[in-house]
Amino acid sequence: MIRRAQLPALLDTYISVALHFEARDRAANEAWLKPLADHRDQIAAGVEYPFLTEMWGKNWASAEFRVPYDAADPMAVVPEAVRVMHLLIERTWPMI
Repeated sequence: MIRRAQLPALLDTYISVALHFEARDRAANEAWLKPLADHRDQIAAGVEYPFLTEMWGKNWASAEFRVPYDAADPMAVVPEAVRVMHLLIERTWPMI
């Protein structure tokens, strides 16, 4: 379990390029996430960053790539984050 005090250190190492499902109903969010989880390998193919599908908080879900970056120069990651977000949308849109 990650404690709140650890978050700044973790967030200094990667940026989440993510889709969030934030309906009030957990079952709805799980239903949106399921096809992405089922096709995780297909979505992540050829992308060098970790890809996670997970429930978080009380009801929410996310599908995300974790793109590393240097907190000393956070803007340097922007072009790569945009490229990965484009791939994430392109690969998941037909599934949702």
